[in-house]
Amino acid sequence: DADQHMVGWMDWEYCGCNEPDAPTSPSVGSLINDQRKPPAGANLNTRLLHALVRPYPQAIAGTPIAWKYDTSSRVFTFTYSTVPAGHRLAISARTLVFIPRLAYPAGYTVRVTGGRARSRANAQLLEIANRRGAATVTVKVVPRRGQRA
Repeated sequence: DADQHMVGWMDWEYCGCNEPDAPTSPSVGSLINDQRKPPAGANLNTRLLHALVRPYPQAIAGTPIAWKYDTSSRVFTFTYSTVPAGHRLAISARTLVFIPRLAYPAGYTVRVTGGRARSRANAQLLEIANRRGAATVTVKVVPRRGQRA
C-alpha cells in the first residue's frame, strides 16, 4: 500500500525488549529480540528484515508518478515526470534510488528510458540523469541473471 500511494514507511517495533506485553520472539513482530546482543542469528527476524528492506527513490529530479517493488521477482519499477513539483531544478539535478544489497546480493541490471544511469554498476545508490527533452523517465531494476529470488 505504501508504494502504491508513494509514501514512506517503517517498522515501529525494532525491539519490544523493555515492554511488559512485548512479544517474546522477534518472529512475532520485533526486528530483534534482545537489544544487548548484535542484530544477527537467532536475535534477528530475517523474515521481517527482508520485508522491510526494499528499493525506493530517495531524491527525484522531477515529480513521481509511480513505483513498485515485486517481492517475489525482486523487480523494481519507477516512473517520474521530468517536470518539477513546484520549484525549479538545477540542470545537474539527479534522481537517487536506494538499491539494497540485501535484495540484490549478486547485483542487478538497470534499464532506464528517458534518462541514463550515472552511477557505477551495482551501486547501492543508483543515480539517474534525465535526458534532455524527455517528458518522463522509467527505471527498471532486475536481479542479475541467474540470481534466485
